[in-house]
Amino acid sequence: MNAPAPSKAPSKAPSTAYLNFSRNTARALSVGALGSLSLWFALKFLLTEEPGPQQAVLQIAAGVLSLAGMVASVLLFLSTYSFRANAPDAQIDEREVVERNRAYFRAYQTLVFVLLLAYIVAEVLEKAFGWVPTRGVVANFLTLLIFAALTLPAAILAWWDAGDEG
Repeated sequence: MNAPAPSKAPSKAPSTAYLNFSRNTARALSVGALGSLSLWFALKFLLTEEPGPQQAVLQIAAGVLSLAGMVASVLLFLSTYSFRANAPDAQIDEREVVERNRAYFRAYQTLVFVLLLAYIVAEVLEKAFGWVPTRGVVANFLTLLIFAALTLPAAILAWWDAGDEG
């Protein structure tokens, strides 16, 4: 079964509709987004119900990390790299289609690996210490995965981009 030929020539993202970040900016946003959200998830484990100045500082730090990670994710999601990651076949050339498909496959592999690792860690913690993740932990983990799934394809394309910086 042959794919239908594109009805129009490939076009690039309109400059007004997407944020045209340099590859280094997009790379920094990807590290900031995924790093901040991962640190936020890890920091949430240190929070307890006990009041005190340390808990207040941890609460503020967790909130700042969460906000920074989500803002960086949204900025990356609004970038031209995200356009390339989500564009229909007719709007990008054949090379970009191949890169997009490879980026989505790599993102899929990464997310499946993280889910498998989380499952194994949860099983080990339950067997060794009787610890079972709470609804809050699962909700936080799902938040992390959702933002990772939204940003990973664009982040991967930014890291693979070998174009001139300018």
